[in-house]
Amino acid sequence: MNNFTRISALARLQHGIISRQQLLKSDVSKNEIIGLVKNKFLIQIRGGIYRVSTSPNTWYQSALIAINLGGKGSLLSHESVLKLYGILNFDKDSNYLRNRPNYTRRLIHVLSNHKEFRDKRIYIHKSRIVLLNDMSNVYKQIPHVSLERAIIDCSQQLTDTELSYAVERVLQIKLATPISFEETLDALPSGPGREKKRISKLVNEISKVNSVKHVESILEKRIERIIRRCVKYQLEKQYEVDIQSNRFRLDFAVPQLKIAIEVDGYQYHAHRSAFDADRNRSSLLTIAGWKVIHITSKMSDDQIIKLFLGVQNSIDAS
Repeated sequence: MNNFTRISALARLQHGIISRQQLLKSDVSKNEIIGLVKNKFLIQIRGGIYRVSTSPNTWYQSALIAINLGGKGSLLSHESVLKLYGILNFDKDSNYLRNRPNYTRRLIHVLSNHKEFRDKRIYIHKSRIVLLNDMSNVYKQIPHVSLERAIIDCSQQLTDTELSYAVERVLQIKLATPISFEETLDALPSGPGREKKRISKLVNEISKVNSVKHVESILEKRIERIIRRCVKYQLEKQYEVDIQSNRFRLDFAVPQLKIAIEVDGYQYHAHRSAFDADRNRSSLLTIAGWKVIHITSKMSDDQIIKLFLGVQNSIDAS
């Protein structure tokens, strides 16, 4: 196996990125490295970090470069971990960016115990606090802190809607538990950007709602059964949409007609914050051209059918 093949195979596992140390460990000599750079097979990024010239330039590649710059043991952190998992996407926050001079969402965040560094693209946070559940987390070949810690560390940068969605989402897909959140909150000291009380309150609220989840599930199954009787197009469950840098998960949707169906269950609007978040969500969906239907547990089958058919038929007629 020649150098080109060996290096390409290794770099493919790392989004096209390879370090000088890895090259030397693969029996590529210093002179051979110089030759590979001269022949433009390798492009030197910074220091001892190289990119294979044929590899696509992606966000994942930039994240690995940032981790390498942080030094040994560095981990992706803060908002970047939420972007890595697709929980929140901060790419289109131009209006928010203009109004927040200290805005850091677009930066790639790295936790390192070696140095602190910041430029237009990378933010390396120096910290000697590495928790047990920060270790051995790797997704898409990128090592990162735990999702609990990532959310806690960037909580001040998130709106109530974003924070609520992020916490609920990681609990839903079982990447964290209420207990693991509380353990992480206890282990981390108070610090800039960490709104521990806000997160603890939110986790407790979500846990209470989840305790009646089986009741909500019965309601959603009933509504799905009713809607499927009369819908003309594809009905999607838990449909995700991105609107003005906000990612929303709709209970049900008819994407072809841009109909959003929200199930306002037994715990609906238990808190003022939930009411305000719902109004904001509905407004953004409406501005983006969606017709939002709210269905409650008190509605009869006939009322649900009449409401849905009224919206579906009006869109068909337009």
